[in-house]
Amino acid sequence: MDSFKGRHHQRDIILQCVRWYVAYSLSYRDLEELMQERDYAVDHSSIQRWVVHYAPRIEKALRKNKKRTHLRWRMDETYIKVKGEWKYLYRAVDKQGKTWGGLAALQAASLATGFPFVLVLLLMRQPAPRAKI
Repeated sequence: MDSFKGRHHQRDIILQCVRWYVAYSLSYRDLEELMQERDYAVDHSSIQRWVVHYAPRIEKALRKNKKRTHLRWRMDETYIKVKGEWKYLYRAVDKQGKTWGGLAALQAASLATGFPFVLVLLLMRQPAPRAKI
């Protein structure tokens, strides 16, 4: 971001004003007052021009480095009867309906339900049952 060439104010001042405007619900005049308290004279219209010019560029630069969260999942939970006793069974299901989670989740489900590990594995591989109307 070397587009500070030709600006009358320092790079740090410009970035600080833009950050404060974006991060906190401050008006341009509030930012002008804050800068005056810090013995730095800047006009609110200058701050507005900085925000219009630099905020989209800063956002674009930050989005490049942002980690993508591509995993969407939901929790599928139910009660089942095991040996005459109701047990709680849960599983994490991704967008395509596949079971999501590692070996620890399967073992925890096996312990919680009392089912053998292999049976829990088979139950968790099946798609969620649909209600008939």
